Amino acid sequence: MKLNQLTIHNIASIKDATIRFDAQPLSSSEVFLITGKTGAGKSTILDAICLALYADTPRLDSTNMQGNMTDQEKVVKVDDPRQLMRRNTGEAFVQLTFKGANGVSYEATWSVARSRNKPDGNLQAKKWTLKNMLRDITYNKDEEIRAEIRKAIGLDFKQFCRTTMLAQGEFTRFLNSKDDEKADILEKITGASIYSRIGKRIFDMTKENKEEWQKAEQQIEANKPMSDDEVAAKKAEIVRLDKEREANNTLVQQEQTKAAWLTKEQELAQKTTEAKTSLARIEQQIGGDEFRKDDLLLQLWQSTTEARGWAVDRQAALSSKEKLLKEMKKMQADYLQLHAALDFSVQEAERNARRISELTAALNKEAGRKPLYENMQGITSQLQLMLDSSRKERETQMQMERTTQTLNQQLIPEHEEAKKQAEESASEDSSEESSKNSSKSSSETKTSSEASSETKDSSENENNNEK
Repeated sequence: MKLNQLTIHNIASIKDATIRFDAQPLSSSEVFLITGKTGAGKSTILDAICLALYADTPRLDSTNMQGNMTDQEKVVKVDDPRQLMRRNTGEAFVQLTFKGANGVSYEATWSVARSRNKPDGNLQAKKWTLKNMLRDITYNKDEEIRAEIRKAIGLDFKQFCRTTMLAQGEFTRFLNSKDDEKADILEKITGASIYSRIGKRIFDMTKENKEEWQKAEQQIEANKPMSDDEVAAKKAEIVRLDKEREANNTLVQQEQTKAAWLTKEQELAQKTTEAKTSLARIEQQIGGDEFRKDDLLLQLWQSTTEARGWAVDRQAALSSKEKLLKEMKKMQADYLQLHAALDFSVQEAERNARRISELTAALNKEAGRKPLYENMQGITSQLQLMLDSSRKERETQMQMERTTQTLNQQLIPEHEEAKKQAEESASEDSSEESSKNSSKSSSETKTSSEASSETKDSSENENNNEK
């Protein structure tokens, strides 16, 4: 394990301190000494390291003092690590960054505080965390932290206090420890446990090789070469065993044949039993009333085979007859339809003959008008021109009528209005103005009558043209 930085705040006699083990002059010093006056905080530095790593200190763990203390009406044990918080302070903590023997960097933090961080507040429970800087995982439970510290350092709190952090008088306890305890601690400190594993592996390999050598010796003793007499005796034994094997094979074949016969016999006996059982069941059924009814029904069925054939033929003949009747009725309808069509065709032929005769007579009668018919296209063109001229004349006449009507609708109201104004403005000359208006009205009436007469004459002319 290698320490990097230690931060102390309100622990025992130290208010605030930061020690950089990875900076000069400590980083280049393999061994250094902590000196100072009594109460300066030399042991506090060691206590702070233990608090961060194990949440405990050697001097509190090995104290002979017993009993409890009262803190703000709460009972606190004398060996409680929270007693290391400075008096008249509201909080305290220790933070240690280090690199474990497993090559992983960690940050261990131990802290304690009072309520609301006030010096007169109640003492709260400790907080202890361990952060794995490589994996960015923070452990909060005591059991998880202790297990991870054991992986990182290789020592638990007791072993750490006996080997690395020896309090006053603890070195004597280490020297007085049992041999196996000292060996276990020294192996973990020096890393000599690998040699123990290598020695154990060598011992196991030696034991395995020795066992294999002993087995090989036994096999060699069991496989010594035989003499000529022993070889001849073995060959004779082999010949005898071959003959016995052949005889046994013959006996086995015979026994297998007998066994096959017995098996076949058992199968036949079983089939015989089943056949007898079936026969008895059939005989029982034959003797029953139901079988007799079925037998009678079967006989009746067989006796009516020919009649049933006749019935089938009769049904087929009836079906064929009905089909033929339907076809005959359809043919009759078709015949009547064809006969009516024939009569109609004869009548139509007679009418066509009469028409041909009439057309022939008409053609003969109109033969003298052939030149007129040949000039029919020119006559048609002239008639079309006359119709177009008549249509234009009608359109002109209608336009004149609409104009006359419009003039009547506009002039008559204006005339009435002017008449009214004239009566109001010239009351003195009323008689004279009245006569003028009368003559003017007569003139307009005559004009309207003449326009109406002209419109009527135009309509009569147009009707005569159309006729």
